[in-house]
Amino acid sequence: MKKVGATLVEPYAEALMALAQEQNCTDGVAEDARGILAALTAEPDLRRVLASPVVKAEAKKALLQSVFQGRVQGLTQTFLLLLIDRQRIAVLTEMLEGFLVRFRKLRGIALAEVTSASALDEGRTEQLRDRLKTLTGARDVEMSIQLDPDLIAGFVVKVESQVLDASLRGQFRNLSGQLLAAV
Repeated sequence: MKKVGATLVEPYAEALMALAQEQNCTDGVAEDARGILAALTAEPDLRRVLASPVVKAEAKKALLQSVFQGRVQGLTQTFLLLLIDRQRIAVLTEMLEGFLVRFRKLRGIALAEVTSASALDEGRTEQLRDRLKTLTGARDVEMSIQLDPDLIAGFVVKVESQVLDASLRGQFRNLSGQLLAAV
């Protein structure tokens, strides 16, 4: 999907945040946004149908209501239907991501992308979260964890523009650089 300009996405994400704050349901809408994004990722056909200009608005509304009715906040449901009416549903992902950026900023939450050689147990995940809170000064850290066995062991963490490479592959790379510099 091509990159959508901020002029289209930002006002909707901002409006959703303002309404969620006004209705005191920012946490619920954020939970909805994460769930909807997960559903769109898990079901590419859902994303294609919603983005299709051929599928009529009423069919899209019926589909969304069957999938999300009773599972999301009333505000979230209204927002989804509004996007269909305004023919903006094709950029739903970008709008929800924009909302989540604002939500994290509001709550003092840092977003960390963690790539690990193997699955992290709960204790190790919490230990990493605590370390990242200290490093970032954030109240909390939301982690997106991906597995990459090519790292051999350890993990790589990206928080904003900072990268922490605690992988065996990264250590080999550093050692190799030191050895070449010494020659």
